[in-house]
Amino acid sequence: RRVVSSAPEIAQTKCNLGISLAYAKQYDEAIRIFRDVIADNPNYARAYAHLGETLYKNRAYIESIASLRKALEFNPADAVTMVNLGNSLHERGDYDE
Repeated sequence: RRVVSSAPEIAQTKCNLGISLAYAKQYDEAIRIFRDVIADNPNYARAYAHLGETLYKNRAYIESIASLRKALEFNPADAVTMVNLGNSLHERGDYDE
């Protein structure tokens, strides 16, 4: 008997792999996975949030800010994403924002 996963399940599984890679500080690979998830699921807010956080950890602040803002378009009340956006803005020197 073959088990077929739905697209959301596959996206979540890939995101979990990306999260694990980011925790292992394998940022480039994690970023690639999050971008793949977004390419297949452009409305998957968590992928944008995880991508933004990983880009922040990899010191790619401009890209991080863009990804985190995209995540907040889908879920404006996501406090963790807002904190990560604030951290990225701070690192860029955008203190007023």
